Amino acid sequence: MHVKIIYRWCYEKLRNYNVFIPEENEYDNDDEVEAIDPLVITKLQKYSTWLYILLFLSSLYLLFFITLINPQSRRNVISSINPVRFEELYQKYNKTLSLTYDPVCKSTFVSSEWIKALYLENASRYGMLDFRTTANSQLIIPIK
Repeated sequence: MHVKIIYRWCYEKLRNYNVFIPEENEYDNDDEVEAIDPLVITKLQKYSTWLYILLFLSSLYLLFFITLINPQSRRNVISSINPVRFEELYQKYNKTLSLTYDPVCKSTFVSSEWIKALYLENASRYGMLDFRTTANSQLIIPIK
């Protein structure tokens, strides 16, 4: 019996719910020639409330559904990678695997050829402010 009473109470609350209840002074509008019946206004307000709630719930449902469907990406950083490990990852995640390199590591200015070119026989003939004078002591030739 109590379930039926609670159901009836909820039904009546939802049926009579009105978000757009005007203030007391909004009913008195002397500018209009035709007076609109307050029952008609209340009915239109309830329809607007139902439409508002329907659109609100539909929007919530849509946001929930999009969030549920959207795949979440996960980023893992592997600091020490070798060719064997890279092949394993590539076989497993070939569609989603992305590599990020440090721009300095990809630069041609750190290649072996570039560094070897800085080892000049007569580097002392350049001035002290010239980088070529001290470049060979600042860079190490990478071992490959």
